Formats: sequence, C-alpha cells, structure tokens
Amino acid sequence: MATAQTPRGINHVVLNVRDIEASHRFWTEIMGFRCVAELKPRPDRVRPKMRFYSGVSESGDVTHHDLALAEAPKREAPRMGRPRPGA
Repeated sequence: MATAQTPRGINHVVLNVRDIEASHRFWTEIMGFRCVAELKPRPDRVRPKMRFYSGVSESGDVTHHDLALAEAPKREAPRMGRPRPGA
C-alpha cells in the first residue's frame, strides 16, 4: 500500500506515551487514525497533553474517538544507593 488505510476503530483505548508528537505521527501516518480532538490547558488545573483519535465507520464517516494518547510526565531515573527510610 502507498498510504495508510484508516481503520474502522478499536473502541476507547488510552495509551500513555513518552512523546506525544512521535506517537501522533505513528497513529496518523502509519496506522491511519485521524486526530479528532485535543485536551486544552486550563488555568485552574494541571492537565496532561492528550489527543483523541478516530477510525471510520463502515460508511467512511469519522466516529467518536476510539483511541486517546496521554503524554506521561517525564520521571527522574531511580537513584542508586541506600533506600529511603520507610521504603
């Protein structure tokens, strides 16, 4: 195939990813899903970077989102050495 074929859907799966931009390219360019929404920042709460993707219905229409990607916060590498008290 020369281009990705948009799937019919997978039904509400949320994946935590490290790099939302790289994951976006994979799910749209390789898997053929369409980005249909994005979680917008709000001043009153911390929100993850999150995007929603859709396959298509049997008639070719975009469905409600089937897949969501949430960028997991970057974590520090575990420290080597003695365990913390109470750990």
